[in-house]
Amino acid sequence: MARRYKGKKIPEIIRVTPLPDYRLKLELTSGSLLILNMAEQLNQVRYAPLKDVDIFNSVTTDGWTLTFDTYPRFSINPHEFEGVELVLRVPYQTKVRIEHEQRAKENTV
Repeated sequence: MARRYKGKKIPEIIRVTPLPDYRLKLELTSGSLLILNMAEQLNQVRYAPLKDVDIFNSVTTDGWTLTFDTYPRFSINPHEFEGVELVLRVPYQTKVRIEHEQRAKENTV
């Protein structure tokens, strides 16, 4: 069943595939692909069970939620605020590199 947000249809997740380095590839009904980098989140208590590669690789989807084979069952809803936060978060190493490049650029001007 299609879901809507502010009158717009939200694409479902067709398939989720675990990738190396704690990333997830989400294929959406819109034709878009989304790569979620979960590596930094694994240091948070909420996501700690996913450090186990077997659990991380057990990911499945019902079209709306990502579910991992843990007890109790662990899930993430990438359509909700939590998912948006995961997508928009800039990894720490990338943030440091960008800041370093900006400082270097300012020093050459």
